[in-house]
Amino acid sequence: REQGQKNTTITTRLGVIRYGREYFYDAVAHTGCYPFDEALEVTSQISAGLTRTLVKLCARLPYEEAVEVYGELTGVTVSVSTAWQRTQAIGQRARPALDSLPSMKPTHPNATGIGISMDGCMANVREEGWKEIKAGVTFEVSVHPDRPRINQQKEAIPNVYAHQQSYVLHLGGPEGFGVKLATEALARHWASADQSVVIGDGAVWIWK
Repeated sequence: REQGQKNTTITTRLGVIRYGREYFYDAVAHTGCYPFDEALEVTSQISAGLTRTLVKLCARLPYEEAVEVYGELTGVTVSVSTAWQRTQAIGQRARPALDSLPSMKPTHPNATGIGISMDGCMANVREEGWKEIKAGVTFEVSVHPDRPRINQQKEAIPNVYAHQQSYVLHLGGPEGFGVKLATEALARHWASADQSVVIGDGAVWIWK
């Protein structure tokens, strides 16, 4: 292996930082790596904090507008292609939730019931405009036996809470989303639960 040191810069919320790190190159495999970068999880010349800001803007604005606002807020100039690449990279982390396969998340034996809820949010799809992404959550419903809530009449009532959440996402019509959410709910033992609950707002597609 060949070894050397190379300097680089990274733009952070505190400005541009220059640092040196060791570089290792495998002449046989024709691959190289920067162990220090890997330890810091540095994947670009923009820090993780600035990347989050950039991706949030790209999720709400067209890429051209997003990089313009990004520059005004941070003083960092990035190209439209860089904004697209970083957004795509972060978006890949959400891909498991886009699959229709159930999470197979275990259901706690003491859960008193299973609940599901769903809603939609708008996302600006490049060159396609604003579209609704449907999101669903399946969760366990349990009671804190030793922590009841006291109402205005000084009566102790069960303190119910949701936990063990698992999620599905769908870009498209309610039919495809319904298949994903039903698959997840059934995998979480919805059909055999002592109690089940659906929570949603007044959107027509939810109750259909």
